[in-house]
Amino acid sequence: MRVRDRLISGAVNAATDVLLLILMLILYSLLSSYMAHLPIQFTSIITEYITLIAAFAVLAFLRGLLAGHVLAYPVILGEATLITAIFLSIPGTITAYGVTVNITPLIYFLWSVEMAWVVYSIIDQFNNTLLDP
Repeated sequence: MRVRDRLISGAVNAATDVLLLILMLILYSLLSSYMAHLPIQFTSIITEYITLIAAFAVLAFLRGLLAGHVLAYPVILGEATLITAIFLSIPGTITAYGVTVNITPLIYFLWSVEMAWVVYSIIDQFNNTLLDP
């Protein structure tokens, strides 16, 4: 791969991964504020997750930049570790007005979608390695 192609691949990976992460974090914030009957505050959502989103964008950019290189695999595993840490920090139940709702299945579903993306990324890296030695 040429350097230009690697930069474009890194930018596309960063954009898609960050958008997916932002959508999942907004989904969780909206669900928790709906259950607690609180007004939605997008500024607090943005300030809470800005560092996390920046770290995720850097990892996704590195993954695209290192496409076809053996150093891409530790970056993918680091990204998977970051995703797992995010989902482990989410509480499994939300309580509002005496009603407790278990959102663990939703957390597992969103985590499995992200892990499927990681598995796809590893397979894609194998393909890039074979095509571009």
